Amino acid sequence: MAVIFERGLGVAHDLPRAARLNARSAEAGSPGGLFRSGADYEYGVGVTYDLARAYEKYDASANAGYATATYSLGQIYRDGFGRKKNTGRANELFAKSLKLMRQYADAGNSAAMYRLGLHHEYGSGTPKNLETALEWYRRAYRAGNIRAAQAIGWALENGRGVKKDQKRACAWYKLAAKHQRPSARNNLG
Repeated sequence: MAVIFERGLGVAHDLPRAARLNARSAEAGSPGGLFRSGADYEYGVGVTYDLARAYEKYDASANAGYATATYSLGQIYRDGFGRKKNTGRANELFAKSLKLMRQYADAGNSAAMYRLGLHHEYGSGTPKNLETALEWYRRAYRAGNIRAAQAIGWALENGRGVKKDQKRACAWYKLAAKHQRPSARNNLG
């Protein structure tokens, strides 16, 4: 429900209401609600920016087995964002997230396939491998993940794991933009 207000899908765009709904879901113990509430605090979406609360929500979500929260904690430790930089802890969290994402991807979850692409593109919990990242993005797209179309366009535009091809990159960006990916429209100029 929160995402409807967050994105203004058929209702007025209302970030504070979305944040309240995420908080209610978090209070009920939902791992996804904890993660989304953590993201609200990390980015100051509908609530006051608060890295300590973001970390607390991500940590509770990750402890409940939510792979995306585990990945986000890894980023926090890798970058030293609101916490002391700890590469060892970051790699441990990325490896745990990678294992969970692989289970979800094998079950057909397109978001997990997309996240596996990110793991391989950036070397998070696994050696950096742009060709493998691109293959995961393609699998995610075939499974219905539109964000993956934008990632494929980016790879083609920049020659990441594939030969540069501006024409094909533009086609992928147009596909993503057609499906309401505003940032894909930015890639088109």
